Amino acid sequence: MVRQVSCFIGGGFLVLNSLALLAEGVADVGSDNEEVVENSSATMPKVLSLASALALQQASHPALLQADAAVQRARNQQSLIQADKAWHAELLLDARRAERADRNIDSPFGDSRAELSVSKLLWDFGESGALSQSTQGGVEAAEQWRDYQVRINRVMVIEQFLNVLVKDYQFAADDEAMTIAFLPYTHAQEEKERYDSISELEVLEKHSHYLDLLALRNASQQAQRHARLRLALALGLPNSKPLDLIEPDLSAYDRPVPVYEELFEQMLSSSPIIQHKQAQLAASQAQSSMLEGKPRPKLSLNLHAGEYEQVTSSKDAYRAALQLRIPLLSSGVRRNEQVNAAATLSEHQAQLGLLKYELQEQCLLWVQRLTALNERIEYNQVSIEYRERALDKSRLLYEMEADVQIGQVQTDMAQMLATDAKHRFERALIWEQIDALLNQPAVEFILP
Repeated sequence: MVRQVSCFIGGGFLVLNSLALLAEGVADVGSDNEEVVENSSATMPKVLSLASALALQQASHPALLQADAAVQRARNQQSLIQADKAWHAELLLDARRAERADRNIDSPFGDSRAELSVSKLLWDFGESGALSQSTQGGVEAAEQWRDYQVRINRVMVIEQFLNVLVKDYQFAADDEAMTIAFLPYTHAQEEKERYDSISELEVLEKHSHYLDLLALRNASQQAQRHARLRLALALGLPNSKPLDLIEPDLSAYDRPVPVYEELFEQMLSSSPIIQHKQAQLAASQAQSSMLEGKPRPKLSLNLHAGEYEQVTSSKDAYRAALQLRIPLLSSGVRRNEQVNAAATLSEHQAQLGLLKYELQEQCLLWVQRLTALNERIEYNQVSIEYRERALDKSRLLYEMEADVQIGQVQTDMAQMLATDAKHRFERALIWEQIDALLNQPAVEFILP
């Protein structure tokens, strides 16, 4: 069963496929010796460890580029606010000919001009400061989201890496089951053809059972290829897929299950996604506060220098002025801005509340799932040990030519190993997500 962990962020949903490695593979038929490495690249080793995979993470991954773009956009918005108080200069060159006002004079005259204007906003009675405070909150929110996206990419790489291993384990189990089913079918077919000692119905039954397991085995093989493609995409290397993976040491995730109430409180105080939404909320509050009052006056300094071809007493060569602009009528524009700011503030408040609800529910689900996984992993270890001894006994009896179905014991063992891998990998992935949401240091894996 696939479970998706959804975190409401920035007006959308961030979906973490925490248990996606338990999804069923897409069924399709493939050959035993089909090559799973396509368009191999020197940047992707054919034998890949988890430490190497994390080191291969590409800074050019689309998710990171998108987060970087959001940071640049927020910083640019802040720069625009600061630019309003900078010096502004404009040069006007106007070449023209004009007709005389007295139509009795035929010849036109030159009226060209060159004007240089320099201006600077001196004081806007705190409006630019309020806008700067609002945009600073936006910058902080974007930067926090980018940093969290780096951590999410790590979780995604680990998820896809473990997913490949799960598919490999499942393929081994399905391949073993298919092989074991093939032998009775061929034996029954041979008995039917040579001695006619078995009925056609029994042969068809064994053939049908074998074909069912063959279909499962082929589906597992296709799931292997799909999992490797998803890993390559997570690494930002879509044209290069690894052949073999080294199973990592996951002992760092063998931890006591946290107390639900304590885990949720820690999430509220240190979660990057909570901090991201709180920064957005602070920016919205600053924007709303700035718009609550009436439009504020603006005091500016204007310097003017001009050169005119036609000299008259009304054209000054140099001019300096202090201008105070006092808004009197905005035709409802200010009111519309206030309504929009209040709606944005309410939206961010609601999103923060929804995010807390989702985190609260997710914390409980994680605690309950970790408890169940620890119990299953302990059971798996006992079951694997039992099956290992049973397999040793079956091999001994087989060597003694005793009547024993060693194939079924091997099939059960392969399936148990696959089940144990799913449980251990799922537990590791849950802890990775918890560490990311608690802003805890990431588990380090050693390069081979």
